[in-house]
Amino acid sequence: MSTNASGPCQKPLCLKALCQTTSMTSAPLIALLADTYDPSSRPSPCWPLKGMSMKSMRLATIVACLALAPALHAASAKPIQFQPFMERALIVNATINGHPGTFMFDTGGGISFISPKFAAEIGCKPWGQITGFQMTGNRLDMQRCDNVSVQVDQHQVRRETVGVFDMDKFLPTGSKEKIDGSLALDIFDGQVVKFSYSERTLTVLDQSAVAALSKKTPSVPIHVVREAEGLALAVNLPVKTDNGTAWFELDSGNTSPFILAGKHLADTFKLDNDPRTKQTIKTALADGQPIEGNVKVLDLTLDGNLGMTFLSKYDVTIDMANHRAWVVPSKGSEVASSAKPASE
Repeated sequence: MSTNASGPCQKPLCLKALCQTTSMTSAPLIALLADTYDPSSRPSPCWPLKGMSMKSMRLATIVACLALAPALHAASAKPIQFQPFMERALIVNATINGHPGTFMFDTGGGISFISPKFAAEIGCKPWGQITGFQMTGNRLDMQRCDNVSVQVDQHQVRRETVGVFDMDKFLPTGSKEKIDGSLALDIFDGQVVKFSYSERTLTVLDQSAVAALSKKTPSVPIHVVREAEGLALAVNLPVKTDNGTAWFELDSGNTSPFILAGKHLADTFKLDNDPRTKQTIKTALADGQPIEGNVKVLDLTLDGNLGMTFLSKYDVTIDMANHRAWVVPSKGSEVASSAKPASE
């Protein structure tokens, strides 16, 4: 993420300010400095290396910026803090095209969307159609807004497309909270994010944090699911069965007290396929982390769904670019108190 320097430039901070206006990726930074940076464009008091050759200035600037990069990049790893809504759901403040709003956060949402009212506020005239399906098979159509800037805390991204959908009918009657839409994992496409439902946080991790996590915790493969003509993004975790691997969606929007299982797997999990039956499931992820709790068997278009009952016990770090995840018991959870240390 780019961070813009602001305020009057002070001589000792000029290199840092320059670094802050460029990407923290070294290759684009070097290209920018080598090809486009003109020190004469800054007032001379703001360029402490005046008198040096261009080659020397570029080299010194590159070295300084690369030295500062870890500290600047680490700042982007500040956790995004969610707030509770309707007891178990999560909301977050975000800015879209420069306009602040309040949004639901749903890891199983697939595609981020804004309300028609908010679309009008940001100057978007909705057009076209995005078609998706709920896990029960119900079809959902929504219009779209394109080329949208989304900022959540320090995380900023430009999305090719977001949906436009009126979710007021899904909110409780008399709700005082103004909800401007819903954000999904698509705004973190290509990133590594740690989602802690128990702490109500999401953290974008840098590569050093990922490397440290990899050394102490084994990962599991994930399916990155892209519906709606590739616009959506959801994540499925691998669940062991006697017949092979089932794939359960990671869904913070499932705030029910149930793990959901598709009726096509009722026999596999030795469950009654009547949704009215009170029953429990006991299985495990591919890495052996236990999955236990009340389960409801439904006619689903997917194998299953892991919602609040699972996420209240585990923190999940998702590497969407490399299709892997790390599942770790949440601090203070019953799973953490009984878990054995993971093998190196």
